[in-house]
Amino acid sequence: MNKFLSIGFGNVGRAIPKRAEAELGLNQKNFVIRSDGVHRLNKDGTSVLFSKRPDFWQAPEVMRDVKVAFNTLPSSEGKRSFEILKHLASKGIPVVTAEKGSLSDFYKQIENEGLLDFLGSDATVGGRTGMLEWAAGQINIRATQIHLVINGTLNYILDGISNQRTPGQVIDEAVLLGYAEPGATEHLDVLNGELVGDIPKKAAILANRSLRNTIFLDGSYLSPEQLDQAPLDYSSWHRLIRESRDRRYILSFVRKDQEIPEDDIIAPLRKEFKTKFGVTVVTGGFRRIHDNPLLSYLNLSGTRNGAVITGGENESDGILVLSGEGAGPGPTATAMVNNARKFLK
Repeated sequence: MNKFLSIGFGNVGRAIPKRAEAELGLNQKNFVIRSDGVHRLNKDGTSVLFSKRPDFWQAPEVMRDVKVAFNTLPSSEGKRSFEILKHLASKGIPVVTAEKGSLSDFYKQIENEGLLDFLGSDATVGGRTGMLEWAAGQINIRATQIHLVINGTLNYILDGISNQRTPGQVIDEAVLLGYAEPGATEHLDVLNGELVGDIPKKAAILANRSLRNTIFLDGSYLSPEQLDQAPLDYSSWHRLIRESRDRRYILSFVRKDQEIPEDDIIAPLRKEFKTKFGVTVVTGGFRRIHDNPLLSYLNLSGTRNGAVITGGENESDGILVLSGEGAGPGPTATAMVNNARKFLK
């Protein structure tokens, strides 16, 4: 019987089994890989530690009949996820991941070692939108402006505040619904977990996976460390609350002659890459969305993610727009199961 292996078993991991069975005809192994080792999965959905061995891929009882693995480990475990990918790929087993650390920190190695052929990564950026593949197919060297909303949690919080809900209510709800990065409980820490922990990883994945061979004409790679994101302090946070109707977190890749003034951005990226990537400037931060006709397309509700692409002189190639659900266990699990389908044909 064909089975799938769960690596990580949080909110997203628990949302996968019913979808995988119904849509892919796969049953879940009764072993789950967690941060502390191999767990045996009980019928009631709980799990107990079975073995602390890190090399679970060498255990026949764990790997027997596995056709695909779903990785939902925390993104802080990127090195571990990279190691898992290498070993499972050597056995011909693909890994579909929502974990961002391995792909953002080790993209060059993954590409050079041919591991992309065994990796499904659509859920790492853009939730259910398919943003990575869409952007790779739509962007060419004539692209002049690329603007993106890639963090559904921040979008959810700002959308809620702009609709007259209190910041505390919206942030607590985002944590409860599993939208926020795990670990933080203080409200400002929740926001900065997204800004400092999530966005640089997603930006690096998007740049390397979808843009590197088009707008980055020298083929350079971006790392999360290069995309150092400034955290919010209390003063900036209160300003953001006041201006929530007119602000969204926007990541932009633009030509040099379209540089964005710093006073337009709250919590900007600490650096802009005006030299390393030739004609391309990478910027990010909370920007005004109503003063710029292109950014008005990114006035998105709830957890939605989106992208706007223009090309040609004076945008003569037209405007392309993408949007869809971007955060939460349901959309993420759905994106992962959709991604797995291509490996099971």
